[in-house]
Amino acid sequence: MKTDILSLDAGEVVVNGINFSSMTAEEHKRRVFDGSAHNYSQIPKWLIDAPGGDCELVLRKTVDGKEKVSLVLDFQSMYSTNNLGYGKLYKEIVDRVNMYLQIGSATAIPRAMDHALHAPALEAIKTFTGLDRIIMKSTGAEAVETAVNIALKHWHAHAQHAPHSILYEPPYIISATNCFHGRTRLARSLSSSPSSREGYGPFLQNILHVTFGNVSDIANTIERVKRKNIAAIILEPIQGEGGVIVPPDDYLSQVADICKKHDILLILDEVQTGFGRTGTDWAFEYYGVKPDLLCSGKAAGCGITPVSFVAGRDDVMLSVKEGTEGATWSATPLQCLLVLSAIKTLSDNDLSAASRHKGMVLRGLLGELVGKHPGSITDIRGRGLFVGIDTVFNGKDVSKLLLEEGVWAKETGEKGKTLRLSPPLIISEKELETAVSAFDRVLKRLTKTAT
Repeated sequence: MKTDILSLDAGEVVVNGINFSSMTAEEHKRRVFDGSAHNYSQIPKWLIDAPGGDCELVLRKTVDGKEKVSLVLDFQSMYSTNNLGYGKLYKEIVDRVNMYLQIGSATAIPRAMDHALHAPALEAIKTFTGLDRIIMKSTGAEAVETAVNIALKHWHAHAQHAPHSILYEPPYIISATNCFHGRTRLARSLSSSPSSREGYGPFLQNILHVTFGNVSDIANTIERVKRKNIAAIILEPIQGEGGVIVPPDDYLSQVADICKKHDILLILDEVQTGFGRTGTDWAFEYYGVKPDLLCSGKAAGCGITPVSFVAGRDDVMLSVKEGTEGATWSATPLQCLLVLSAIKTLSDNDLSAASRHKGMVLRGLLGELVGKHPGSITDIRGRGLFVGIDTVFNGKDVSKLLLEEGVWAKETGEKGKTLRLSPPLIISEKELETAVSAFDRVLKRLTKTAT
């Protein structure tokens, strides 16, 4: 059927005679609701128009038939995809991409061929992660899928030299309760969350769930099954969607020791926690461990296009044979340019250290609210600019009111009780103060309503 697209200018989009650019926010949201499969929980009324400052977004909503425009601090970094905000650093990368496109360079090259930006990207990622070999993908879920595939491939290769009985029993993957690794079949199978699993079975078999942060649970689980039949343990260093759950400081090092003792691969999913988010380039650096396989994504693409990768130990990565893990959109020139830009910008501007310092400032400011609102805040936790706050109020109510007060954050965790704060790493201390003041006003409003 013919689709009539008359205009695709920046200021005007006309499809089938409908001028979408002239629509109110309310009209646009209604058309999205009617035309989509509701695959994401939409925030009612609001529409993002454009960046409005280094860490701000211009939002628009329809109120009594009129358009109201608000400037809002982005305390989600576009779901951790844009750690660099929207100011000078971001614009430098956009200019670099524009220049690359203007000289007529290829943007998509199938992996059967290669291009001049692939080798530099691999070299940069290798030194940035401290690992030996890289496979680039597009999304975080793809990276997780690939890492688990590699772990299984590695197990099967080693199983050929194991006791005969091992060959007849498929390997296990150990995952943590409360985890989130994406929404693919494998990712849902790794999760124990009802919201990820209800109505989506059947799930992949031989996945064992352990309590996050509990080393004894891992040790006991290993004892229940044949040790040689466990291919890998996959964990988030800090659980993001689970509610910014920070494990004990010695947890990951103890898990790494167990993995080494039993020849089990340790996979760390740092799609959310990588690229300076937790105050170090990678969260695993804080905990003093090195994974066998590392998953990354989100911020690797600088908020411009999806980029992800798996980095890993030499012998493990070489378990993958040619032609078995390729993807059309993987390691394209544009993706390589962006991951190079992400690493360069983070390193040149010492943004991991900035995240560590500003994270302490943010948690200190939030701590001052505990005394001002006794009984309202039950916990504050996090590392770097990855902070979770638990209150006695409904998380969705908190995030909704906070948006009205000029800060875009998101409820997460069990029953959405946790407010997650993950602003751009370039955020100023003044903007942190502004956000905490907004949260203060929200708590006052909610307390007044409750009484």
